[in-house]
Amino acid sequence: GVIAILGNHDVGTGAKAVKRALAAYTEFTVLDDEVHVVEHRGARLWVIGLMDRGLDWARGLRRCSVFERLHSTVPAGAPLVVLSHRPDLFPHAAELGCPLVLSGHTHGGQVGIPWLPGRVATLARFMTRWPRGTYRIGGSVLHVNLGLGMTGQPVRVATPREITVVTLRSPALPFANPATTRSAS
Repeated sequence: GVIAILGNHDVGTGAKAVKRALAAYTEFTVLDDEVHVVEHRGARLWVIGLMDRGLDWARGLRRCSVFERLHSTVPAGAPLVVLSHRPDLFPHAAELGCPLVLSGHTHGGQVGIPWLPGRVATLARFMTRWPRGTYRIGGSVLHVNLGLGMTGQPVRVATPREITVVTLRSPALPFANPATTRSAS
């Protein structure tokens, strides 16, 4: 299935109306400050989906008590993905030991200026320390997707549209469902 969270434009349009439309026309599971468990081939993956929260139009919260409460319901060491529209919670997620955070919001700045080899200067840097791409803090990884659309002026320069495909693999199944796991004898 597809698991989704809403962003600031969805909230601005009317979160209830957007959720109703998604429920009517898709099979998406929209998480609104919820934990969802995905089961596949006897293994479990926990997904925390956070409602979009901002300090202002651009910046997100640095810490979130709701996030801490949701995280406390996930078994220690369990495979976990955090969906947070704004990337600003990444240091908090890293502090909690979340291995993977997926975000967006910045549109990659929409206009980028090639700077150094492999680096692009962008106005999104004024919004967040995490404007685009992949970042690490300790054992935690954040990916900030560039998105497909635009906000404000309909311009994208040095900021291609992006669909990210993440393949998760585990060498073991410590959180397997005992009812569906077979042991060799």
